[in-house]
Amino acid sequence: MTNTQNAVAVMALLLLSSCQSAAPPPAPVAELQEQAEVVETPVETIDYLTQGKQQGYEAAVAAQTAVDDRWKDVSAHWDLAIASLGQVPTDSPDYATAQAKIVEYTANRDVAAERYRAYQVKVAAPVPAPQAPRDTGKSSDQSLEEKMALIDGLPGRESTYARLLDQVDAKCTQNRAEIGDIAARSVEVAAQYGHRTNILDMLEGGHIATRNTDFQFDCVEIFSLIVTTMDAQ
Repeated sequence: MTNTQNAVAVMALLLLSSCQSAAPPPAPVAELQEQAEVVETPVETIDYLTQGKQQGYEAAVAAQTAVDDRWKDVSAHWDLAIASLGQVPTDSPDYATAQAKIVEYTANRDVAAERYRAYQVKVAAPVPAPQAPRDTGKSSDQSLEEKMALIDGLPGRESTYARLLDQVDAKCTQNRAEIGDIAARSVEVAAQYGHRTNILDMLEGGHIATRNTDFQFDCVEIFSLIVTTMDAQ
């Protein structure tokens, strides 16, 4: 081989060597697979209109059976629905619908809140004290004799006694339709005796027997009427 041929061979080897060193090393198989699997995930958007309507439906269902303090929960449900609808962007095509629903749900929320406030007022109201039973004359510090003696001591006792009988007659007549002939019988017995002893006998007897066995006139009511008249004089 001549010198020229040797020089050409050396040049060829140098060129081949430089080409091989310039080529990049092959990428690992795993790295190529990861690059192939990288896919851009779209950003998930929330449909606030649908979410708000669903929460409003749940609030309406809860309101159908709400009582007392449960109205507080109903009001909170409406607040959730209103908050979701308020998240609808102003540039969204659903914005106008969401605003209309907010007005509707706010009115419903106010009703629930008012009913809960009414319940709170009712619970906080003081319990009225029990009223004292009406004095029927059946229990008193004074005996019947003492009270009748007061009537005896009144000026113009006879006219007072007659007026009391008229009032008893009026009371009996008022109840005539309910108690049958008891009115006439009561007045008859009262008018038959014009002195204190027999009136006391009538009162202490407790009842006047009548033909209507299902009802007996309580003479203590007559006595109560007499005492009331005395107090008014």
